[in-house]
Amino acid sequence: MFLSLLLLPLSVLSLYIWFYIVKPRRSLLLNLPGPPSDSFIFGSLKGIIKEEPGKKHDRWMDEYGSTYRYDVLAGEIRFFTADPRAINHIMSNCYDYPKPGAVRRGLAEMLGNGILSAEGDVHKRQRRIMLPSFSAASMRPLVPLFFDKAFELKDKILQAASEDPNVVEKTGEGQVDVMLWIGRATLDVIGLAGFGFAFDSMKTAENELANAFKRMFAASQDITVLAILQNFFPIFKMIPSKRAKVTKESLGILNRVASEMVAEKKAAVLALSDGKVEKGDLLGRDLLTLLVRANMASDLPPSQTLSDAELAAQITTFLLAGFETSSTSLTWILHALVEYPAVQKKLRAELLAVSESTPDADQLSALPYLDAVVRESLRLYAPVTSTIRVSTKDIDTIPLSTPVIGRDGKEMNEITIGKDVAIFIPILSMNRSEAIFGPDAKEFKPERWLSDIPQTAKELEVPFAHILTFIAGPRSCIGYRFALLEIKAILFTLVRELNFRHIDPVPVYERKSSLVQRPRIIGRESEGYQMLLRVTPYVESEASSS
Repeated sequence: MFLSLLLLPLSVLSLYIWFYIVKPRRSLLLNLPGPPSDSFIFGSLKGIIKEEPGKKHDRWMDEYGSTYRYDVLAGEIRFFTADPRAINHIMSNCYDYPKPGAVRRGLAEMLGNGILSAEGDVHKRQRRIMLPSFSAASMRPLVPLFFDKAFELKDKILQAASEDPNVVEKTGEGQVDVMLWIGRATLDVIGLAGFGFAFDSMKTAENELANAFKRMFAASQDITVLAILQNFFPIFKMIPSKRAKVTKESLGILNRVASEMVAEKKAAVLALSDGKVEKGDLLGRDLLTLLVRANMASDLPPSQTLSDAELAAQITTFLLAGFETSSTSLTWILHALVEYPAVQKKLRAELLAVSESTPDADQLSALPYLDAVVRESLRLYAPVTSTIRVSTKDIDTIPLSTPVIGRDGKEMNEITIGKDVAIFIPILSMNRSEAIFGPDAKEFKPERWLSDIPQTAKELEVPFAHILTFIAGPRSCIGYRFALLEIKAILFTLVRELNFRHIDPVPVYERKSSLVQRPRIIGRESEGYQMLLRVTPYVESEASSS
């Protein structure tokens, strides 16, 4: 015991010497330009968290260029790059650049070993098995479901507007928290489209699975010093916290319900297929049914199947990827349409010209201005603002489109990095980069997508719209087609049927981010995340009088 107490200060001293003296001076990134550290312990981390996502990085990018370094916790040097060629290299070699261990542990604790947290061969196998379920052909049958929920959402928003104490009786215009109702609608969509499960959250907020997920997600939004330390150093998780308690309780419910859903789905698939499942069978259209059906096919080898635990993990993954991201995206789109009423008017004119109230997937995809508005909103208001990767090779060379002038005054056309270097991938900063999209990059201009975009934007190798919103490479968002069709179907219905404008006085919103960025009114922070808009039914005659 005495010896242990004697060795403890020596261990702390050794860690101090390693993190603050030895490790920083061993970095191959020392020649990169970058800002001075704000804190001896936390580096620049607390300042980054304090500001809106991307703001501090954007200022540094203006000063130091698209590739630089900065300090974070315990003297660690973080590599930042918004260079398209560098991003292509990192994302296309994603298995050499996985998520850091702390990030993977955090995701696995929340979501299980699903496609978001899995790495290496496990991720390759999961993605290969799941990819057919997210094909364009698999998405088309889901569009009527999207519209069913879009019309229900429209009715709920109108009802909420009519129940506003200050509703204008003549026009029916009332104040509505559209983020609340959009969130409930997208939760209902992923419940039915994802696993054939009716949350009915637009009718009632009481649902065990949905509530457990919301509590866990809300707890993860609270970024404290202890939460940062627990993320970087797992030993700090021994310290009890409300966040840990809520996460543990919610996770227990999620795991239990998800396992029950997988078992029920397997039984249903077997019952419908007379006990024998073949790969080509068509049973159910929700994503979980497609996965279970493919997983149970007797003509597939074990290497092409998912375990029950992996199937259950996809349920919580679907919830995060198909609920929070889509609802946040739609919320910011409505915000943009209110900020730019001419865009709202032009979009509505295009949508009203469509004869059907529920167009199919091809018709939705063929509407140019709807597509332009969605692209521009996902560019400027990407729900996930950044991601982090870590190098695993002893030495790697990252090529650059734009050279960097090192601290030694020499020009660098490539960056050599060593093992265990954390790399910050700035999704939002790249989407808003003037070097990529031109001098109007930070402006909301859907029209940019109706003409030829800059060649610099085309250099980015991504699955959609030359923006980094859905990431890139083998780890690009597997459900981006699902998200686009869902967003377009809901937006199609809302803009055709409703008119949106600012409340009075016009609030100033700030963007706060943990896993996704949400709006919060400055001066009304205690009310939580919200997007308050004035809503009225759209009347055709308004077009001539406006």
